[in-house]
Amino acid sequence: LVLDAETLRPLRLSGKILEIIPDNSDLPISFEKLAKLTGEQPEDICFSCGVRSGGIDMNRHLNNATYPELVQDALYGFGKTPADINTIELNYLHACQVGEEISVSAKVTKESAVICGNTPEHAVFRAECLFKATQD
Repeated sequence: LVLDAETLRPLRLSGKILEIIPDNSDLPISFEKLAKLTGEQPEDICFSCGVRSGGIDMNRHLNNATYPELVQDALYGFGKTPADINTIELNYLHACQVGEEISVSAKVTKESAVICGNTPEHAVFRAECLFKATQD
């Protein structure tokens, strides 16, 4: 992964880098390409939290492992645990810096959940979970 040093966004590979990287295009694809998650933003804010320095990675933004933790924290408020989740899809939308405040909102039904995180300026992440079928 090559990042633009100023924007910290991924760059397309070109030039000499492409000459030294092996062409793996004939290898099987392990994961299907997923579209961006879309839909209505949940209105009810579950909680807000500040981005602390302990969660910052070497690129000076919130570590990607923190976002699923925020999803789990939101689901916990609805009585859901990781054991209830069948699948989860999470889109990282904007990098967060130390001191920013993230508001996490959720809409949870019996079958699924949508959880979103936002700062006042940006949508930060969107997650969609499908829950395991329960026996009534």
